[in-house]
Amino acid sequence: MRLRGCGSMKQTSRMLAALAVAAVASSGIAATVNSSPVTRPYRTIQRIWAVEPEKIEAARTAYPGAFADGIIIATFAGLKIGPEEVRDFERQRAFVERMKAQGVDVEICVSSTIGHMDNWQEVRDYPKMVGANGKTAAAVACPRSAAFKGCMRDVFTRYAKLGPSVIWIDDDFRMAHHPPVDFGCFCGECLSRFAAESGVAMSREALKSAILSDASVNGVRVRTAWRRFCQQSLTDLAGVIADAVHVVDDKVIVGFMCCNPTGLVHSPYDFKALVERAKNRDGVVWFRHGSGAYTDFAPYSNDGIIAKNVAIARNCAASEGPGVVNLTEEVTSPYNRRTKSMRMTFLEAALNVGLAGADGATYDAIKPNLDEQLRDDALVAMIHRRRGELDRMRALIEGKRQIGVYPFYDSDIWLANGKAKSLYDMHVLGAEDWKPLLYIGVPFTFREKDASLLLLSGKSARAVPKDKLAAWRNRGVMEDGAAAAEVGRDGKTFVFGKGAWSNAVWVRSASLEIKDALDRLAGGRMPSRVDTCVRLAQSVWETPDGKERVIFLFNLDFDDATDVRLTEDGTFAAEALSRSGTWHKLGSGSAFAVPRIPAWSPAVIRMRRLAE
Repeated sequence: MRLRGCGSMKQTSRMLAALAVAAVASSGIAATVNSSPVTRPYRTIQRIWAVEPEKIEAARTAYPGAFADGIIIATFAGLKIGPEEVRDFERQRAFVERMKAQGVDVEICVSSTIGHMDNWQEVRDYPKMVGANGKTAAAVACPRSAAFKGCMRDVFTRYAKLGPSVIWIDDDFRMAHHPPVDFGCFCGECLSRFAAESGVAMSREALKSAILSDASVNGVRVRTAWRRFCQQSLTDLAGVIADAVHVVDDKVIVGFMCCNPTGLVHSPYDFKALVERAKNRDGVVWFRHGSGAYTDFAPYSNDGIIAKNVAIARNCAASEGPGVVNLTEEVTSPYNRRTKSMRMTFLEAALNVGLAGADGATYDAIKPNLDEQLRDDALVAMIHRRRGELDRMRALIEGKRQIGVYPFYDSDIWLANGKAKSLYDMHVLGAEDWKPLLYIGVPFTFREKDASLLLLSGKSARAVPKDKLAAWRNRGVMEDGAAAAEVGRDGKTFVFGKGAWSNAVWVRSASLEIKDALDRLAGGRMPSRVDTCVRLAQSVWETPDGKERVIFLFNLDFDDATDVRLTEDGTFAAEALSRSGTWHKLGSGSAFAVPRIPAWSPAVIRMRRLAE
């Protein structure tokens, strides 16, 4: 058999055999970096439909490393979506058995859970979600209904009996974004339950008005009570699903596919509660973070490569902990190789590691377009060839903490907005107005405890607790004019401009002013400063003792970076990592010229601190 565009299987397999061995070896538990054991190997997992198993088997022969960590089967049982063969349970069962017989680790993603939207037609009968807008969904379920929970119990029990290593809850596990419903659920049963639990009995319109106006009723702050109600509802549903799975086999891992945290509004994820409620007998829970899907045609859009990876970074930072494995979701939207290049796909996977700190990636691309994705110049072959690079990147951050500037964000940021006209507007507080700073190389950490400075932007500053803000004022705070208007500019603060951060920061004079101010706030020098004329993002990871540092540089430009200069806060010996895995010395000191970084590509610099 021949895969379209890639020659014979034997020929392709021979050509890539050496790379396959290197890729698999570099992902193993025994690999070392700086003599430290790698305890969390990088994972690459393909998400597929259970169709055309012969093509998957052929691809496994040609690209063994691309499937070494297993596959995720996307199910659509109970849905009227796509051709019947992707919804047929018996076909899915046969596919699982066939893969497992060949030694392939199989995971299952149950699509959908609560329901994405009404054009994903459900065939099951249970109460449907009602929005704050008064609209009732035709397909999306009320996640609190007993009938729906019983249905989920049956569905997940059925799939758990197929023996997957991981069973995933789909990314519709949320209260928001279920068209035509805006936010749910405001059905009669949910209103009655909210009244019983909070002591506040209100009609749908009255409840919506109370949330928008931040009203207190009978001594209860309605916004806070509604947040708790929504979060607990998701946790309860997760518990129903986890119990169903673990009654069948308590070794099976429950995975959550989590979307953009800024889009959840009044139902932000309570990651700790989800972990506690869903962990298996070994205390393990997996997450698969994603946020929209973009194409090469609009890389800087509101849901583009940076917006998506910032959201993923926030989720990884919020969910990481003992027993947690954080993966990410990459999509060649709309499941078409022509709309997203392999270079951009690889850059995004590298951003997942270097910016977000993820443990691996899943690729949601092998659906009805297998011929396109199994070419030598497409997804599976590309990941097979470049798997070793991602392995090395993940190994390099093991045991290190991400340092730099912390752009303030809180999952309950919507609680601070008292002037919204709709529930959707409540999360739009300018929390991402600072993104242009990332393009000029300001190093960000999404882990506040490891930050050097605090960054505030726009009206998001309203949500900072006063005691936290006062403490940061003594350490260093950077604000735009809009944030300063909200909280002032006392203490150790630098304010740039009169309004929110904008593209004006990309002007050379402005970018230098901002970086100079960051250096002053840090008491002389930020941990790492990068200067160049192209759009270049930076992420810095350092050992707790400060002796070793890894810097990721991401060229987010259409031009190559040829003038990159790094300046550090101490004296280091520096090396640059090549694609083949070899290290090239950059020299010793506090300033370094970095070799050319191609457009839309990552670069990795390793540093060892020298005695002063």
